[in-house]
Amino acid sequence: MQELMDLIALTMDVPSSRVNENSVAAEFVKWDSLRIVLLGSMLEQTYDVTLTTDETSSLKSVRAVIDVLQRHEVQLAA
Repeated sequence: MQELMDLIALTMDVPSSRVNENSVAAEFVKWDSLRIVLLGSMLEQTYDVTLTTDETSSLKSVRAVIDVLQRHEVQLAA
């Protein structure tokens, strides 16, 4: 799970300590539509998945990211 938090922090250009499972886009200045697309791309590369346009556009919280990855059967370590 820490790997995912680090990936999101890197994408949103914030310290990883600011990202947790309850984080939402509104908490981060740079979590905008462009960064959502970038996040989707990073998730695809890191976890070897292919996201649909709808899945990518839903990436507006850490919980949403986790849900999308779980639908693709990605195992996230605790």
